[in-house]
Amino acid sequence: MEANTSSSSHAVPAWLVKFCKLLSTVRGLIWSSIFNIVLSLFATWLFTPKDSDFGKFPLIILFQHWYITITTFIILVLLTAVVWAIGKLPIIESPATLKRQYLTSKIFETQDLAIEGIPLFRSRVQLDEIFIPMQLRPHQSDIDHLLTQEQSKLLRKGIQGGKIAKEVEYVLIDAERQHELLLRKNDRIEIQDLWQRLTREHPAAVIQGYPGMGKSTLLLRLTLYMARRGRGESDPLEELSPVLMPIFIRLGRYATFRKQAKDDHNPSIWKYLSSAPKELEELASPDMLAWLRGCLERGQCLILLDGLDEVSDPAERFEVQEAIKSFIRDVCSKASGKTSYNRFLITSRVAGYDPEAFTGYRHYTIAELTPEQIAAFLPRWCRASVRSDVQEQNATKEEIEKKISRDVAAIEQKLNNAIQSHQGVRELVENPFLLTLLAGGLPLDYW
Repeated sequence: MEANTSSSSHAVPAWLVKFCKLLSTVRGLIWSSIFNIVLSLFATWLFTPKDSDFGKFPLIILFQHWYITITTFIILVLLTAVVWAIGKLPIIESPATLKRQYLTSKIFETQDLAIEGIPLFRSRVQLDEIFIPMQLRPHQSDIDHLLTQEQSKLLRKGIQGGKIAKEVEYVLIDAERQHELLLRKNDRIEIQDLWQRLTREHPAAVIQGYPGMGKSTLLLRLTLYMARRGRGESDPLEELSPVLMPIFIRLGRYATFRKQAKDDHNPSIWKYLSSAPKELEELASPDMLAWLRGCLERGQCLILLDGLDEVSDPAERFEVQEAIKSFIRDVCSKASGKTSYNRFLITSRVAGYDPEAFTGYRHYTIAELTPEQIAAFLPRWCRASVRSDVQEQNATKEEIEKKISRDVAAIEQKLNNAIQSHQGVRELVENPFLLTLLAGGLPLDYW
């Protein structure tokens, strides 16, 4: 975090600044109203018959008590000047307000899981309703070096050169198969176990997975959990302590930002955050950015770096990896929290991942779904997807629930039959994405 985030500082409450800004926008209307009232009174006095009792007119009263009139006018002028001056001050929200605004935006962004680009598929479902806690396999020393030294040299040369030869691809595919076989022999751990293994000395971990295993979904679910708990709300996910401020960063977008940066050939992750990217638009406020920086410096954040594999260019991916390591070192060195520390999770596909990219970091691979997880997921997904469909229809709540139950039972029965009848389907549904695809979009009668 090489650049300080400056923000104007004053002791005026945010509500008073907002009120004065509002008054400043209508001060012309207020003064014009006062002027019109005085002008009307003067006109009334001017055209009133001379034999009238002038003492009854308000204008005469103003003249008779001129010192009160002048004092009132001076007070109004001074109040107008004070309102104008306060209205020019920047609105500085309290830390509690900034925290509430930030976490609310995180909940809004992650509570629905968007599924795009798949025909006949429901576009959105509630994330916590369909999420099944994943299991992971920690990497052991015997799978950290799957390739021989010669194979590693050949693979790395091909990747760094941007031209991967066919023989290198074959080596990679064969290594992935061996990798998967070895992983299946390792003990599984829960998300809570991974969380406990993130220590002050080892605050970062890499989570790998094959396509469709739910790497991004896992990080989004952790973001939603931390945002809810940070606001004091309940969440069905098993408790993770401490509750931290979630910062979700898509590495593909960060790589695009790096390419578009004209004044800096190597923009840091903090500079990317300071630019208020799409997924962190709330950071456009200098006060919000300063508050988040303070959270980082106090060791109160969970930084979720998603999709290293989305950085397709090998040379650019290497620079992104270096930027991540630099960011983690910088944040950890400046964090002053005595009882808390920042934690970092990085996701990447298995294919093309450089084992030497993050040496010293703990590595985990998302495990395939167990039969118990599949059985728990099916009714959840079917109910969530059917509900999102029938709620668009004009029907009573009771009719909707009856239709949901009926459709869920039919879909679940068909998929269970397909799983039990076909070995190929049983292998496919170990992948969360393929299971979702089967449950929500494909004609199950085909199986």
